Amino acid sequence: MLARGCPSGKASESWKTSSPEKRHEKFRKKGHSMTEDNRMESLRKYRQWQKRQAEEELEKSRRLLERARQTLLDTEDDREKSLIALEEQPDSLSWKEICYLYLDVLDKRMESVRQELSGLQSSFEDRRAIWTSAWNEMKKIEILIENERKNRDRALLYHEERRMDDALAGRRGTSREAGA
Repeated sequence: MLARGCPSGKASESWKTSSPEKRHEKFRKKGHSMTEDNRMESLRKYRQWQKRQAEEELEKSRRLLERARQTLLDTEDDREKSLIALEEQPDSLSWKEICYLYLDVLDKRMESVRQELSGLQSSFEDRRAIWTSAWNEMKKIEILIENERKNRDRALLYHEERRMDDALAGRRGTSREAGA
């Protein structure tokens, strides 16, 4: 089995012999917290998934809303055409009766579509709120991750400065002892 990251495909002896705990300790000494990074990354991925799901649901809702609006427009056009046909036709009583029945059916259909449209509009607004919330949560996580990285970098810098100060103080102490 080839080791990842090794040009020769063979893992170094120190890598083979070191335990996962020692590798984790080396990683932590560099200022990383594996568990914190993994947890934040998992949370970020989860929030991305939530956002994608919300986007998909919002898009489905938008399509349904558009379809209902188009149905309402088509029904209104049919009603308008029927009214024009009713006015243009002769005074045949049976023809007018058929037209009035058809207009009644169209009116009922329009009312049904309006009710459906109202429900879809409400659903769309709910899904938009869910998407907005998911988007905001995603941004919060990204900001949190960025702040965590900045804090970790500051801590690393602070520890490095302390180490350098301690090293300089140690040299000064040994040079004073040598001079005395």
